[in-house]
Amino acid sequence: LSNFRITDTLPSGLQYSNTVTVSVVADTGIISGGLTVSPALFGEGTDPVFDFGTVTNNDNDSNEEYLIVEFDAVVLNVNGNQAGTSRSNSFVVSYGNVTETSNTVAITVVEPVLALDKQIVSPLPKPLGLGGYVTYTLILNHSGSTNRADAFDVVLTDTVPVGLDGYQVVSVTPGGSPAITAPSAEFIGNTLRVPALADGSFDLPRSATVTIVYRARLAAPAQPRDIITNGAGVVWSSLDGADPHERNGGGTEPDGTGFYNTGPVDDYERADDVSFTVPGDWGDAPNTYATSQINPTSYEGPSHYITSTLYLGARVDDETNGQPNATATGDDLVGSSDDEDGITFLNPIVPRRVISTQVTVHNTSGSQAYLNGWLDFDHDGTFTQGADQIFDGVAVSNGTQILTFTVPTTATQNTPTFARFRLSTDPNLDF
Repeated sequence: LSNFRITDTLPSGLQYSNTVTVSVVADTGIISGGLTVSPALFGEGTDPVFDFGTVTNNDNDSNEEYLIVEFDAVVLNVNGNQAGTSRSNSFVVSYGNVTETSNTVAITVVEPVLALDKQIVSPLPKPLGLGGYVTYTLILNHSGSTNRADAFDVVLTDTVPVGLDGYQVVSVTPGGSPAITAPSAEFIGNTLRVPALADGSFDLPRSATVTIVYRARLAAPAQPRDIITNGAGVVWSSLDGADPHERNGGGTEPDGTGFYNTGPVDDYERADDVSFTVPGDWGDAPNTYATSQINPTSYEGPSHYITSTLYLGARVDDETNGQPNATATGDDLVGSSDDEDGITFLNPIVPRRVISTQVTVHNTSGSQAYLNGWLDFDHDGTFTQGADQIFDGVAVSNGTQILTFTVPTTATQNTPTFARFRLSTDPNLDF
């Protein structure tokens, strides 16, 4: 057979990898003039041509003889190759004036597809103050659906933001089938890494899951009403180890610069984040008293950190904003305890009378505490009148004490009114 040639019609999305093996099935052998492969350079969809020159079959029995050509083609990391994509392939044999075309076979592209779900274990502890812990759960899941492949070189990271410290890994639990060994986990600074840096990465087969639980402690400079957003991300690859043809995620492939979820569909990276609002101890007087952070006069309402070392009375509740209503019971209606137990007037409030006030302070902070208090004597819906301030940075001690103030002669009688009290290590707080 003169000018014996096999041309493989390689489809787009595939590329010849410059590896070829020729074998012969015959009793006495097939002789070829030699093999050359062209062209010199191959790109996506370039058809490899295998030239054998003159081929002689020296086997004259009735059995069929075979010339077998095997080569590798790489499934390229291109946008057109997605899970479920079908690539059809055939080849053409020519010799002399004869041309024969083979049947068509197809491959289906498969990919690893991971999902990441980050959650805050709810409800948050109540009250949640500085030193209280927030618990996070990260669920990494590998789809077991059709056209999926195992994920390799998996690395999950989660950088804990300012306002949280005291990071602790609680558990790492594998799940699904097939069963895998739980990867390691560690905090490097404020970044959770799964697996630990010394272990490099881990593999996640189809239908397998990993659940990571960790907790972090609320810390300064977090302030009440701050929104703390915490995001995690995971990257992986389609092949084990470093391979120039693999598809992977992160800062190198294929977008080069994008972080999680910012690149094209070929990025093997996922991210998820979750937020919570830092609670505080807020008031619940009507909003004319500047109770909420955002109110009709754009006044920033007063609030305090929740702390176990400094508070009024025996109970503390927390809210994410002021809870104003007409009866000053708003913060008792949001699932918290009634904390208005630190101030007790021991006398009726009437003009010109000296009022004894029982003040119960819990102070184990190691710092001097001060009490500021206001009472709306003229019922104008504000604490702005000078006479409204009944305690101005009065030093108080741990335990119960009696303070006094005098009701002004202009005080309106027989009408319900509102008061506000603030305990702090700062004596110069306003209302």
